[in-house]
Amino acid sequence: MKKYLLTVLTMLMVTFAVSAQETNWRKIYNPSINGEEQIAAAVNQAKKEGKKVLVQVGGNWCKFCIRLNKYVMTDAELKKMIDDNYVYVHLNYSKENKNEALLEKWGNPNEHGFPVYVFLDENGKLTNVQETGSLEEGETYNKGKLEKVYRENAG
Repeated sequence: MKKYLLTVLTMLMVTFAVSAQETNWRKIYNPSINGEEQIAAAVNQAKKEGKKVLVQVGGNWCKFCIRLNKYVMTDAELKKMIDDNYVYVHLNYSKENKNEALLEKWGNPNEHGFPVYVFLDENGKLTNVQETGSLEEGETYNKGKLEKVYRENAG
């Protein structure tokens, strides 16, 4: 009986730990942030650091938005590519805050679905929009395709 209780207790602890980690990954978008101010700050930082801006548009409601962020941030090589070349921003799109004016300024990249990448130069000028559906591989993403997109837009 003790072994059974210990096993059940261990399983519950593991479940709570995994659930807590998943919850942290689900809160990457903040609907209370003004998107225009967020992008202006990212452009300022990019200019200072000699980088571009990579905007991932989506929401905490979007499972592929969360998966994409988790995938690139937990792969050491992809994370390094992003960290070395971009200021990485998560622009919220949800019923609470659609950031419509900003998205309209960029030609409504959300028409491609979510998540969608928007690449800006160090001056905040739109250089590319990349839909991410073609970068998916089953329930995850294709590392080679992501690397290619990051390389092509970093130059």
